[in-house]
Amino acid sequence: MSSAIRHLMKLHPQYLQELVFRSSCTVFSLIAVGFFAGCLRINEDVPVPSISPVKGRWKDGIPILPLGISILSSIYIVYYTIIRRHSPLLAVQLALDVTVLLGLVPTIALSALGSAFLLWTPLPPDVLDIVCNQENKFTRPCFPELYRLGSLELAAIIFSCTCGLYHLFFTFYTMYAVRVHGWKPVHKKRRRRHRHHGSKERIYVHLDDPKMEKDHLASYLQIVNEVSYPAVAATKDNRF
Repeated sequence: MSSAIRHLMKLHPQYLQELVFRSSCTVFSLIAVGFFAGCLRINEDVPVPSISPVKGRWKDGIPILPLGISILSSIYIVYYTIIRRHSPLLAVQLALDVTVLLGLVPTIALSALGSAFLLWTPLPPDVLDIVCNQENKFTRPCFPELYRLGSLELAAIIFSCTCGLYHLFFTFYTMYAVRVHGWKPVHKKRRRRHRHHGSKERIYVHLDDPKMEKDHLASYLQIVNEVSYPAVAATKDNRF
C-alpha cells in the first residue's frame, strides 16, 4: 500500500487526473454490470415490446461483454501507469477504447429497444380500486414485476451510457495526444525542486572558470524555483 502511494506521488498531475477518470469509469461499469445481472434474474414471463428486434433475456446479457472489457482495460491502464510511471502505448489505449465503444453502442441499443419500461402504463387519474383487464394490464398494481425489471434496465442503460461517454472522451483525448506527440508513449514526470525551493536566501553555486586556475564560488540572491544545473549547490552553511 505504501509503495503504491509512493508511485502515485511521483506521477505527473496530468496522469493523476487520467487515473481518476479511468477509476470512475470502472466504477460506473461495475454498477451497470450489477444492474444487468439483476435483470437476468427476473422471470422470463415478462413481455418484450413489439419494436424489439430480439426476444428473451439475453438482450440484457450482451452489454455485459463490452462492459467487462471496459473494466479490464481501465484496470490495466491504471496499473500500468502506476507501476511504469507513464501511460501505455497510445495505440493500445485507442484500440481498447474504440473496441469498448463499438461493443457498447449496438448492445445498449438492443437492450433499450427491448426494455420493459417501454411497456409501462400510467394509472388512470382518480382511480382508487383498479380492475386488471386488457387495457390496464401493464400498470404497476397489475404487473409489479414489469416495473421492477424496467427500473433495473433503465438504471443499467443510464450507467452504461455514462461509461460510453467516458470512453468517447478517452478516444478523442488519445487522438489529440497522437496528433501532438505521435504514437510513442508520453513520459511526464514531476518537476524536481531544489530543497530550498520557495525560500529567499543566498545560495552558492560551484562554477568552473576556464580563465582561472582554481574554482570559485558565485553567490546570488533570489527565490529558488528549480536548480537543475550545475548539479552541485550549497547554502552559506554548507559550502564546498
